[in-house]
Amino acid sequence: MVEYGTNRGALTLSGSIENILVGILYHEESSIVQVNGCDVLSQLATDEGCRDRIVASNGIQVLMKTQASFLLDADVQAASFRFMAQLATNHREICRQ
Repeated sequence: MVEYGTNRGALTLSGSIENILVGILYHEESSIVQVNGCDVLSQLATDEGCRDRIVASNGIQVLMKTQASFLLDADVQAASFRFMAQLATNHREICRQ
């Protein structure tokens, strides 16, 4: 098990971010996967390298698809907004794209 908070760089290099994004897309009908995926990505987004990788891996597009697919699911919307807020707070240049 990867120790929380200390190995985010290793997670980035191992392709974990891409795997999470693919999982979110593959399980597009599962609100549980959407919530958990957004929550994990939100935590990873506290690290600059992870933020860059999330953005480069089309994480914003995946997030927007999740939000559009679950318009009436408050849990998914809350998780996706937490993820978006984490990205925007710590990666302000993406807000200008």
